[in-house]
Amino acid sequence: MVVAGSKQLGALLEGTVSEIQPSVENEAGGFSAGVRIDEWYSDHDANSLRQGERHVLRDMMVELAGFAQSGVGSVFEELLDAMDDVVFFAKDIEGRYRMVNQTLVRRVGASSKEGLIGHRADEVFPAPFGDAFRAQDEHVLESGQSIRDRLELHFYSARATGWCRTFKIPWRSASSVVGLMGFSKDLQRPATDRAPAGVARAMSYLDQHPDQRLRVADLAAVAEMAPRSFERAIQDLFRASAGDLILQARIDRACRLLRGTDLPVAHIAQECGYAEHSSFSRQFRARVGLTPFGFRKIGVERR
Repeated sequence: MVVAGSKQLGALLEGTVSEIQPSVENEAGGFSAGVRIDEWYSDHDANSLRQGERHVLRDMMVELAGFAQSGVGSVFEELLDAMDDVVFFAKDIEGRYRMVNQTLVRRVGASSKEGLIGHRADEVFPAPFGDAFRAQDEHVLESGQSIRDRLELHFYSARATGWCRTFKIPWRSASSVVGLMGFSKDLQRPATDRAPAGVARAMSYLDQHPDQRLRVADLAAVAEMAPRSFERAIQDLFRASAGDLILQARIDRACRLLRGTDLPVAHIAQECGYAEHSSFSRQFRARVGLTPFGFRKIGVERR
């Protein structure tokens, strides 16, 4: 099992990392240093855990302790904190944060990492977005299935928003899922003057015509490139597919119209290149985490 280490491991083990040794008391379900699962895991109602679950938690904690003591943990944390366009997190089986980087702390408006440890996504992010993130976590934890490279519109403190690519991977001990790790990386467009002329022309066309039902082949034609060559160029420049960029442009326009006008949602769907209101609502909810009506009600502000 691969684990992440950081200063938060100290909080994870209630300040006893330096005392814990890899030997364990199998029958008692505790560490040789005297730190018991019951004591450490009180917020998870450890007394109700089955013996097998106690041993899984015990093994996970021992491995975390060893990793933190190795000196790698602090270096790993420093690297994660240096990535200001990446949100990193590790969560336990209950979906509670056990490790975060500084980028997540800033974006949710928390005062410190310690203020996030032990809380779930719905306690950190504003409603109803936090509920959607928690539902994602529960899906990964219950099914053991990863979420990979999902394009999402994220919401942070002060109602700011930003497009990200999200990965969530189940964290296993033997055959059991004991938590998850993941990250969300900002999706940023390079300056169009740095892109090949044809690609820049296609991106400008997309920005000016989000109401059209554009396909990748249409943008490739504007770029005067073969579709496959255009797709490769887009992937190299944006680390995203051309289809994702079309979807992003449509949802961005929908957000602006929902926030800044009183147009009916069905009309906004047409303005954003959707022939059917139902299709628009499904894609909007899948990427934003709530319905167009819910988004309009909240009135978030685009950063």
